[in-house]
Amino acid sequence: NGRVEKIFEGDGSLLYLLQDGTLNRFENNESKLVWKFDPEEVSDIEDIVAGLHHYLLRKTDGSVWSWGANDKNQLGFADTGPAVQPRRIKF
Repeated sequence: NGRVEKIFEGDGSLLYLLQDGTLNRFENNESKLVWKFDPEEVSDIEDIVAGLHHYLLRKTDGSVWSWGANDKNQLGFADTGPAVQPRRIKF
């Protein structure tokens, strides 16, 4: 289903989450796939923000998840390797 469920602001771009779980980033008049969530997860997603090459997501239960580039430890993990899928940040 292509219905837009939620819209978020990114780093100079627009993020939109579709009802089917597809998260896209729109910038420079192009839409690019960012991640494909399970459709059941969509209602649990409260907020998403984007950096230049990384993403942070907050769920309705208060947990925070991140993925993408991590060369400056911007994902909040002990290591500086990239995360190719969302990982929960432990506070």
